[in-house]
Amino acid sequence: MWIWEAAHQPKAVVVLVHSVFEHHRRYAWLIETFRENNFHVVMGDLPGHGENTKLKTMHNESIGEYDLYIERAIEYASKMELPIFLAGHGFGATTILYYMRKPRESIAGILLTSPWLELHHTPSKWTNRLAKLTISQKLHYKIPTEMYVSQPELVEEYKTDELVHDVVTTDWYSALTERMKQMAQSSSEWSTPVWLQVAGQDELISVKAVRAWVNQQRMKTLHYSEWAGMKHDLHQEPDREFLAKSAIDFMHLMVLRIGYML
Repeated sequence: MWIWEAAHQPKAVVVLVHSVFEHHRRYAWLIETFRENNFHVVMGDLPGHGENTKLKTMHNESIGEYDLYIERAIEYASKMELPIFLAGHGFGATTILYYMRKPRESIAGILLTSPWLELHHTPSKWTNRLAKLTISQKLHYKIPTEMYVSQPELVEEYKTDELVHDVVTTDWYSALTERMKQMAQSSSEWSTPVWLQVAGQDELISVKAVRAWVNQQRMKTLHYSEWAGMKHDLHQEPDREFLAKSAIDFMHLMVLRIGYML
């Protein structure tokens, strides 16, 4: 777990949670943008990801370890005695939704991009049959890098990233799909403000499933947008400055609403 301190007087702290099959280094630009706008950022690599993969090349960790990671990150952030925002991308966003099933008065707001509730790209039918076996098996879960980003240089960078591994166990895959299904079907009353953004050109997740989830919730504050022409990794797309500004404006508003002076 690391902390990047705000450039000047901090307004709040952002706990940032990346998706599966990636790591914190992909968020360098976003972290710096939050810092420059006077937010502390707390982030690490999810269990089994990033720096943690130097000694392993297969995802066989428990999905529950991701939940514990969020709890540790929030505990770390709470020591700063500032409003706390949870921000997650992809399955990181899904993990935050799972954490927020219960009321969390310590959280000032959540920011979600491209949550995994239903995937367009899944392994073969044979893989799905393997996942139902009682004995866990290895399988390759290769997601085409072109689904993540539109810029060719980033596509190549993703392809050659040594900290990303696509070998998983069938137990891990089954737990992943079960968590997505559980959250897609969930319905709650939300007092915590939500900022939720999806890509209009997302080929990886079902935007329709995200819309359906939104319609199932009872929210007091929701900022929802679909960004035309952008792919799954919104924070890596050419118009990311506009997306970041929207996130920062949302956090400014929520901080003011709870009585903090900017």
